[in-house]
Amino acid sequence: ASSTPTRRSAGIPLRWLRGQSLPHRAIDGPPRFAIAQPKFIPLRMGDVTISINVATLRLMPTLCHSVGSTWAASSGAKLRVFSMKTTPVLVRVVLCIAAMSAAVAAQAAATYSFNFLPAIVDGGDSHALDINNVGQVVGVSSTGYYKHATLWQGGSVIDLGTLGGNFSDAIGINDAGQIVGSSDVGGNAIHPILWSGGTITDLGTLGGSTGVARDINKFGQIVGESVTRGDNGTIRATLWNGSSIVNLGSLGGSSYANSINDQGTIVGYSYLNLQVHATIWNRLAITDIGASLGYNEAYAINENETVVGYSYLTGTGRATRWDDGIPIDLGTLVGTNSFATDINNSEQIVGTSGPGVFPGGCCNTVHATLWDDELLIDLNSFLDPSIVADGWVLVQANGINDHGWIIGIAENLSTLSTRAFLLTPADAVPEPSTYALVAAGLCMIGLVSRRRRY
Repeated sequence: ASSTPTRRSAGIPLRWLRGQSLPHRAIDGPPRFAIAQPKFIPLRMGDVTISINVATLRLMPTLCHSVGSTWAASSGAKLRVFSMKTTPVLVRVVLCIAAMSAAVAAQAAATYSFNFLPAIVDGGDSHALDINNVGQVVGVSSTGYYKHATLWQGGSVIDLGTLGGNFSDAIGINDAGQIVGSSDVGGNAIHPILWSGGTITDLGTLGGSTGVARDINKFGQIVGESVTRGDNGTIRATLWNGSSIVNLGSLGGSSYANSINDQGTIVGYSYLNLQVHATIWNRLAITDIGASLGYNEAYAINENETVVGYSYLTGTGRATRWDDGIPIDLGTLVGTNSFATDINNSEQIVGTSGPGVFPGGCCNTVHATLWDDELLIDLNSFLDPSIVADGWVLVQANGINDHGWIIGIAENLSTLSTRAFLLTPADAVPEPSTYALVAAGLCMIGLVSRRRRY
């Protein structure tokens, strides 16, 4: 079987999800500077499980202090409310909750169409690792004993093959359909690979026998890691730019590049004094954005230069977003741990939540998660009950495109088999509970008004 990572660069191998050891030592202890840590309240809207930031709830008086027509922020649905200055306090509360519910439900109740993505061999395992804005999905799937790089497009599953060896994986894809990953090339060597126009190209390494390509931007610039020359070669973040292979350097030890945007900004992580730090390479200048955060890694960057990944905070790994280098704890939907894997240009973030993200938890506590503005949404909420009854859990979301399409890995808790999945959003539909809440508020106003007349 493949010894290369069978995941998008921003994901976590399933062996980690099952509670096995992380490949690097986690650094315990509190950060030396404060990180924003939002507090979330779990909330269930119909069949959708979300968490809402407490800060959003504090805005309710402001959102509701209006006369006449007010708009539910995200839904575009118009709600008629009465003067908050003349309406009794209890009625105000009901109306405020109704207005907030409309805004929350508009985001949380967006329906998704769910599909499994088949393996090359019927019944085999498959993992979806990246998606582009055209809707093409790449990853790996079973061909029998080995796994091959795979492309899903137009309802078809395509075996991308290898470069002479037994296994390969496809990790990143750009909107032109160029795919990067790695392949066994024989002789215990694994090389970074580009699939483009039906041709497989060996990208070469920094002199060693191993390398992996993880992401590619619209200009064809590719990033990943490569081993340098010699038997004791070190791993270095690498940029393949045309015919050039560039050693991006590190903060002191090994380094890895995970993502590159169209502006050429690269994110990943680097070792420094036995600690792993989230790192940015911008015009080859190296910036440590993970200092004092313990074990932390950056896995994706969008065109707004927003970076996501995770930080190991006070013994707990948390999904983290860096805005202009400032780390923000994104919170967790389930348990105490979370991991952000990808971000689109609308600032929607996907990843994983649950105690099983790190050692100490089991698979059924790990849920694929969407962070959408102030909401944390359990993607399992969109599964048909029959799929859940068959034992399937969406354990990891690996990618999200600018249309909100989400891909990742589902696992069957009975058979431990895995399948790639795709979630495509439909138009938001307000929950029936929202209308009921609004109606309750209006009814209360009628009762109060009637009571005053008699």
